[in-house]
Amino acid sequence: MMPSKVARYLRELGIVRKLALGTHLTVAFDRESDSCCLVMLHKVPHMRSLLGHQSGLAIVCAFAAGSLAFAQGARLLRPSRIAKSAHTLHVQPALAGFRINEPTEGAVKRLGAPLEMEKLGSGPDAPVSYTSAKTGITLIASPDEGVGIILVTSRNAGALDEIRVGDPRGKLLARWGPPAAGDKANALWLAGLYVITVTLDGSGHVVRLGIGLGQ
Repeated sequence: MMPSKVARYLRELGIVRKLALGTHLTVAFDRESDSCCLVMLHKVPHMRSLLGHQSGLAIVCAFAAGSLAFAQGARLLRPSRIAKSAHTLHVQPALAGFRINEPTEGAVKRLGAPLEMEKLGSGPDAPVSYTSAKTGITLIASPDEGVGIILVTSRNAGALDEIRVGDPRGKLLARWGPPAAGDKANALWLAGLYVITVTLDGSGHVVRLGIGLGQ
């Protein structure tokens, strides 16, 4: 992943904060659309992990304007700059039959096999991404805090406050109003403790939908 693309994505979403020591930034990169699609924050136990393969970290710190609190599990980063036209949503923190903060073990069992698993960071408490290619559902969870982020890429996976993968941008705006931050391809909405993340294709239709604890 090119650092310049990571930096551009963070600027577009208004994420210009400095990372606190001991935190780990994960930026998901969609090769098909050649763009960043998700930013997560979680704790790492050693400075070595922070200075490892995440080439985008130096770019993020260069744009530093504030401080970022210590996070124990996976988080979706809140934008530093929020659009004046945005408003706080009242959305249940559940998607695709899963809820934020539900225990990891039970959630993963219900997600079913086969699963693609990827550990995000190092140490026994590092969050893990569990993806079911069959259902298009991804859970990002930690042993201590449970499910922190839920993502879907299939219309049949379920709806978030009546919004599904495949819906046009117009339906998003009619339902949720203007996003708190973003551009034509990526957008964030704020819902109290939670952040809603949406990725759209070139025709303005939802290709990825998610909700997670905000940081």
